[in-house]
Amino acid sequence: MKSTSQLLSRRAVVFALWCMPWLATTAQAHLLPAQTATMNIVGRAAFFVVAVPASALRGVDTNGDGQLSPSELDHGRTQISAQFDARFHAMSNGQAGRPVLTWVIAPDEGAPLMDYVVIMHRVDFADAPTHPVVATDLFGTAPGQAMLTLTATRSGITEVAVLRPGAASHQFFSGIGALFADWKIRLERFYSTLAAAIAR
Repeated sequence: MKSTSQLLSRRAVVFALWCMPWLATTAQAHLLPAQTATMNIVGRAAFFVVAVPASALRGVDTNGDGQLSPSELDHGRTQISAQFDARFHAMSNGQAGRPVLTWVIAPDEGAPLMDYVVIMHRVDFADAPTHPVVATDLFGTAPGQAMLTLTATRSGITEVAVLRPGAASHQFFSGIGALFADWKIRLERFYSTLAAAIAR
């Protein structure tokens, strides 16, 4: 019979392997900018890292200042996870993926206040998703928070989409139209960054 320590060690190894596609990005999750997200498709699973505005969450910001304190985050983790699972959806071939892990972390562990939280999320599908659809209504109410730039990667191919109220879902990897939309978004972001740099 295996000892308790051996069983715990084996479970730790299994968990590490299960989360392997995240290991390269976990340390970077704390650097994830506001209003952005990533999706990495590996086999039948989709691994997400999502910046969710505090103002998009219901009943978590107890003093209503539009930000979360470490205490509010600690007390609201279960509620944040439940809201994320209910309001962030990944689908393939008309079938919703099965959420298997939702992990809430602070974007900066040392910050006294945060205007968004980072969610690490895994969804499993019955088959490897070829044209996954992502939909959400987790948009903030503060200026500039009513959008989410999502970068999706599958087998070395990357596509970028911007979700916003009224256009809150997107089908990824669906052909030449998707590539054109990806190019257009990247060009818009380049000119926006250039304009901001010139304004300084």
